[in-house]
Amino acid sequence: MNKFLFLTLFSLTTQACLINGASSLIVFGKEKRITFDSKDCSTQQIQSISEFVKESSGTISNSYMKRIPELKTITIKPESIRVRRLEDIVHNRLNLSNDQKVELIQQDFSSQFYKLNNDEFLEVYCEDCNNGKINNFKIVKSNGTTKETTWVKGKVLTAVKSFIAKKNINLTFQPLNKADFEFKTIYVASPERVFTTNHSLSFFRLNKTIRKGHTLESADLTPVPLVQYGTPVSVQLNKDNLNMKLMANPLATGKLGDTVRLKNRNSNKIFFGKVIGINKVKVEL
Repeated sequence: MNKFLFLTLFSLTTQACLINGASSLIVFGKEKRITFDSKDCSTQQIQSISEFVKESSGTISNSYMKRIPELKTITIKPESIRVRRLEDIVHNRLNLSNDQKVELIQQDFSSQFYKLNNDEFLEVYCEDCNNGKINNFKIVKSNGTTKETTWVKGKVLTAVKSFIAKKNINLTFQPLNKADFEFKTIYVASPERVFTTNHSLSFFRLNKTIRKGHTLESADLTPVPLVQYGTPVSVQLNKDNLNMKLMANPLATGKLGDTVRLKNRNSNKIFFGKVIGINKVKVEL
């Protein structure tokens, strides 16, 4: 009895299996759902080829699959199949930049949507896709004569350098500590909201409590005073190729980017400068 069961299971994994695909198979989303027709295939063989296709990129062929033990009993038709990510197709058709990517929401489509024959291609349309919202992408499958339209939900994300909180940080009136954040590249839908400035975090404080993993946004921050009334500041003077430095007394408190009145400590002359750092002011002549 045990020998019979062993031989049965062995035959299921070694029997010839035919997969009928198309010249191109489309995968997309986190699940990378894939569909094809099969003949004389066991559940294990179907699972093996499915996982292989999901992890593939580019063209797969029978000759290549024969070198993989788990796939050597499986034959695909046609002889070679191109595996393409729908996200990549949308990205290319919309001529998005290299620092952008498409994130599609998992949806169910007909099995034929995932297959492209030699004479078929995809057209992609989307109005104002860079709006930071979930959009409807119009995907048109065509062979030059007939067309089939499918709507796919998703959004365009842009890569930005951002500060990510390493821990929960409570609201405080103290300047931020750079050690509490990780500065790295992430993809976001609304890059204009993200705090990406090269200025030191110590120039700002939080105006609300944030949690670990939070992406720091400009709206989360309030500038702190960098120049105090009466506290001497270093003034940088720039005119053409001439750079000079002098000391002055500020006549007002200022935050990053503020223009403050200053008094020359030697001549008592009044002038204006822009706050660029802690006790630092810049004057363009």
